[in-house]
Amino acid sequence: MIEKKTNVYLFSYYHDKSWWALEIPGYSEQDALERLKKLPLARYDGVLGGTIYVNSENKILIRMMKYLSNFFIGFLNLFNKNYINIPNDSNNLQNRREKADEKNER
Repeated sequence: MIEKKTNVYLFSYYHDKSWWALEIPGYSEQDALERLKKLPLARYDGVLGGTIYVNSENKILIRMMKYLSNFFIGFLNLFNKNYINIPNDSNNLQNRREKADEKNER
């Protein structure tokens, strides 16, 4: 697989009496501008805890770090009720009773 090289394009905006910078990766300036247009659709993922810089020649280490981070995030999502659909047994039981009553009425 051939990897395309991306550049980091800088944008600035004024907010709260200060200028702020924003970095957008992209394959070209046009690509970065297209990505910038999609920011209103962005979701909040959390606060960046840190950055680890790795030599890109050591691809095995990069793959291992990606695997471990994805595993860890997936493991944490097991305990987050927003990601797990746990049926409420009382509602489920009530639904079953209502369906049984409808069948009996027929």
